[in-house]
Amino acid sequence: MCTKEISLCKNFHCLGPDCPRNCCKGWHIPVDEATMARYLDLPGEEGRRIRIHLTKRKGLYVYRRIFGACPFLNSDRLCQFQANGNPELMPLVCRYYPREIMRYSDYTEITLTLSCIAAARLFVNHPERMAWADAPEAEPFWDVANEDADFLAFLCADREKIQDVIWQEDIPLECVWSGLYRYVEREHGLIMENRLTELSEVDIRDFFPQTNEMNAAGERMSAGKAEGETGSGISAGETEEPLNRKPTLAFFPITVLDRMILNHIDYGLLLVREPKAASLIMKYNHLFKNLYVDTADREFSDAVHEMQAKNPGMEKKYRAYFSYNIGQLYLKAYENYFILRQFLFAVLYTELYMLFELVAAKTDGTGGVLSDERQAEILALTETCVRHNPDMTKNLFNVIRQDFL
Repeated sequence: MCTKEISLCKNFHCLGPDCPRNCCKGWHIPVDEATMARYLDLPGEEGRRIRIHLTKRKGLYVYRRIFGACPFLNSDRLCQFQANGNPELMPLVCRYYPREIMRYSDYTEITLTLSCIAAARLFVNHPERMAWADAPEAEPFWDVANEDADFLAFLCADREKIQDVIWQEDIPLECVWSGLYRYVEREHGLIMENRLTELSEVDIRDFFPQTNEMNAAGERMSAGKAEGETGSGISAGETEEPLNRKPTLAFFPITVLDRMILNHIDYGLLLVREPKAASLIMKYNHLFKNLYVDTADREFSDAVHEMQAKNPGMEKKYRAYFSYNIGQLYLKAYENYFILRQFLFAVLYTELYMLFELVAAKTDGTGGVLSDERQAEILALTETCVRHNPDMTKNLFNVIRQDFL
């Protein structure tokens, strides 16, 4: 068995009762089988008091929430089990949160979930490439079922190739997205055709123009396509451009994001559950409702670049967040071989984070400058309201399939 954890983990410290976004609120807290067995065996009044707060949701035992919070959140804003010296009665996810533990066969990874405001602050203050270090063995939240050791080795190696491209900071992020899309799409096609032995022949360097003039990448790609090539060294017809125009930070067109936000992210009771997220969406509606479809993507991209110019370090942070998403998501394709899905979600979460920060920069009354604290708050909101909701993930991918792919 081998266990690795990202470098952020070693610097993480829980804020405890001082946390402005208590992790005991707003979640359906699942109870794992081992903890459930302890509850069933617990005698007397204590056992009965715990069990009356359990219910089933989609086949899993969860706590019944009281006014949106865990029933065992005490008046000091701490977990009652932990305060009483009984951490073994905490569900596994609570014991480790914000750490996320995934097991892939005999390999386990521990990452940090940025829905936690303390983790989000740590990330915003240290936007770097994920570094992995050996860690003690930990009980996983999820065990990804597969026995294809060769494919797991491919995913690990391919993830590092992708990370190497992401951190070539002379390549604008929009060009990174465009080139990597074509690369991952090509690999995905081979995987879906069960031609895994040919994956080693796909060279990531072929999907990026061999020049330093990266800002002109879109025009060169389009010109190559008109001449029968994609401009990437592969023949036309083997793959398609994700966006038939110069790459912009609107990788997903604003029309696609708009449908996601209004039909899915802004779901019922969001105003009650996450009022700050609901406020951002209302402001988004006001800002973007008058944009023309033909120019919205370019205007969004230009506005993000302008915001980055006013906030030093923000461009690197977005690169780091995309890198973080690839680091967290890519190996999850081990279960179903759908690497393209994981790549697209890594881009989507980064673009949505940009959008929500742009809304704040335009409406907070700070002249377009966002404090680190505000950036961390919006990151935690993005993670909470978008990433960590399985039903929403499914709905968002349906939009991607219908309106983008």
